[in-house]
Amino acid sequence: MTPEDAVRRHLLTKLEQYDPEAAEHLSGDFDAAYLKRRLQDTTYWATGWRKWIWIVAITVGLTMLISPIVTEDIGATATLGGVGFIMSISGLATRWQRKRALYETLAILADPAYEPDGVFG
Repeated sequence: MTPEDAVRRHLLTKLEQYDPEAAEHLSGDFDAAYLKRRLQDTTYWATGWRKWIWIVAITVGLTMLISPIVTEDIGATATLGGVGFIMSISGLATRWQRKRALYETLAILADPAYEPDGVFG
């Protein structure tokens, strides 16, 4: 097994955790066009209206977290809810970043001349 094959197998194994359908599609051979399309779809989550959903979700989470400090009537429920909300948003963001990094690496392996754009570019 060549080092490139070992890296490819490792990346596909990791991709199975995030996108089993794509990992199965790529198990036969690398489809550079498919990888570039998936990378664009994944990048799209950080642009456009979805970016505003992230901003609103984080704002709501912070409001829930800070609200017990401002008014003492709300209690610990809002604090715990806010912390849980922020933790889930940060977990989703981390998962998205890992998935995007896997697609980016696989796209470069499929087409070494390919240079992915930045997240917002």
